[in-house]
Order: sequence, then structure tokens, then C-alpha cells
Amino acid sequence: MKNYNSPENFKTSQEKYVRYEWEEIYKYRPIGFIGDCPRDVLQSKLQPVEKLVVYIDINGVSCSVSAKLSDIVFSIDQSKAILELEEDWNGDNAERILPETWRKAAVFLMNYSKYILENFSTIIKSPEINPCMNGSIDLVWRTKAARLLINVKPAGNPIIASYYGDLYNNRQAIKSTIEDETVIEHLAFWMKNLA
Repeated sequence: MKNYNSPENFKTSQEKYVRYEWEEIYKYRPIGFIGDCPRDVLQSKLQPVEKLVVYIDINGVSCSVSAKLSDIVFSIDQSKAILELEEDWNGDNAERILPETWRKAAVFLMNYSKYILENFSTIIKSPEINPCMNGSIDLVWRTKAARLLINVKPAGNPIIASYYGDLYNNRQAIKSTIEDETVIEHLAFWMKNLA
């Protein structure tokens, strides 16, 4: 059995860890797996909880986000399973989900979650991430206050996504398309309802 209290084992092991920094003493402990990439959470007794960071790999691109968004990170990681679906995965001629389509959905969710947290101090709930027959991916939220469906289009489509949301009974309905990965401020502002 490995000694997880050693920095050498932390650097060379394939397992995932939480790293606690306290003065100049480091303690390393294994945590759960998050996909096939390391997820480190750095916590310092000298820093507030807001400084905790989670790392995720999205198709070879590593990004860090506040640990407050760990539920979003976990949902994204779990959604990688849809990439294993083959043609006709539903028995009704459904198309396979391409890695680029999944990447667009993951990047969209990370970008908006980070933006909403950083600009409105709001943590949105994790959506359902579902494959669709036409090779697109649905991000679906149903909270007590609001519902939102974002359909991320298959790779090769000039439109990244389309969306519809409301506060139930068509109150404050929002509907449009998304043409690039830039955060649309009025959509992000509306998404605060998903907290």
C-alpha cells in the first residue's frame, strides 16, 4: 500500500487527491475519481473557502473552476458516458454523439456556470445532460422557480445551441439561439433563476 502522506507519491500516482496546505506541512489524501483526469482541490487554512479550486479536463483542455461548482464538474464528467453510445443506441436509428458535440455542451455549461458565479454570486443547479436522437445534446434544468432547455446542436452546425426557458406558465419566457461560445449576458442573468 502506498504512503499517501508523501509528496513524491502525490506527484507520481494515478489516483486523485485532495491537497491540504497548512503552513509548510502537506498532507495528501485520496478522493473520488473524476473521469480520466486529475481533480485536485487545494484548501489552505490561511485562505477562505472561496479559494478552493477544482480542475477538469474537457477533451484534452484542462480548466480550473471554483470548487463551489463541483456539482457542475461532476455532471459534466458523468456525461462523458454518452460518448460511448453507438449508432442506433435507442433502437430507433438515433445518431451517435460526437466528441465535438459533447465538448460544445461541456464548454457551454462551464462558461455559463463560471460567469454566473463570478458576476452574480449565484451557483446554478446541475442540469440533466441527455443525448438526443439527432446527435445533439440537451441540457435540462427543472427547479422550483424555473425550467430551461438548451439543445446543443451536433458538430458541424453553424448554430451552437437553441434554448427555451420560463418561470413556469410562460412567465418571463426566454427563447433564442446561440451562435458562438461567448457568454450572452441576458441569458446568464436569466439563468440565475436556476439556483
